[in-house]
Amino acid sequence: MGRLILLDPGPASRYGLLNVEAWRAVEGGPVFFPAGHPMAEALRRVSAEVQEVEGSPPLAWRPVLDRARAGVAVFVLPPGGDPETARGLARLAAGEGLEVEAVFSGAPGEFLLELVATMAKLRAPGGCPWDREQTHESLARYLAEEAAEVLDAIARGEREHLAEELGDLLLQVVFHSEIAAEEGAFDIDRVARATVEKLVRRHPHVFGEAVARSPEDVVARWEVLKAEERGGHPGDLPTSLSALYLAEKVLRRLGSSAFGFPDDAVRTGAALAEIAVRLNQAVAGGRGEEAADGLVQVALLSTWLAQMLGVDLEQLLRRRVLEVWRRESSGEGGREP
Repeated sequence: MGRLILLDPGPASRYGLLNVEAWRAVEGGPVFFPAGHPMAEALRRVSAEVQEVEGSPPLAWRPVLDRARAGVAVFVLPPGGDPETARGLARLAAGEGLEVEAVFSGAPGEFLLELVATMAKLRAPGGCPWDREQTHESLARYLAEEAAEVLDAIARGEREHLAEELGDLLLQVVFHSEIAAEEGAFDIDRVARATVEKLVRRHPHVFGEAVARSPEDVVARWEVLKAEERGGHPGDLPTSLSALYLAEKVLRRLGSSAFGFPDDAVRTGAALAEIAVRLNQAVAGGRGEEAADGLVQVALLSTWLAQMLGVDLEQLLRRRVLEVWRRESSGEGGREP
């Protein structure tokens, strides 16, 4: 029985990229593809027999089906596929007793290339007026909003919505990178390359000879490597973080000794109880400033205790507050909505 392979090369074929399965399908030939296919030159380099298909179907498909009857033929669809052509060819092939096989050249990350190309087109002359006028500064608010919406999707456990929100956040990275490329500062490849280099450098237990026996070992080494990269300096703090996350980062970098806190969970819990007593006395005595200092100590100690217990206090607080809000605002809390 003859065989027809319908190859959907995926969007990345615009840039000459196919996965291993796709290259194996085309390298032996014969290969057919629509006229003007962006992979034409690459296909000619790897296949012994390559032919453009011109004219209107189904007559234009006749050479493809004839070669398939003689053994095997590969038809390469346009980048991103062409369902109508695929269905038409498959229907004709099946009617002639041919075996039909579909091969998709999907590769992880291929749509990232599409995203970069789409963003470049939006920013190019003749592109979108709104996108073209944006700057790093004008986009800052959207970056913060998209990050917040990602956190909301995580808190709600909405995985499909999370994918959409992560896409919106990824768009901000690509958007800023395109603006920087136009300014001659850096481009998306430099962003990605720097990230890859950092991941490799900070994971010597994966890419080198170091050994990490626990997640705690990984975190400790990560902080040491960061400090070494900065010449021993702890580096700048991202001051736009929420106060709880900012406290967590400072505690992680400096340790409890910087604040005079206990270094184990039990003694930290006891310290919290002692502060609570003093806080109550300050409130009862009308000593507002002292009470405020006590509240700060409670917040910092709670953050430190949460770190030791492996709890994300920021997310826990966010989730609890939102649960109360939803219950009370919907009338489920026993009050009128």
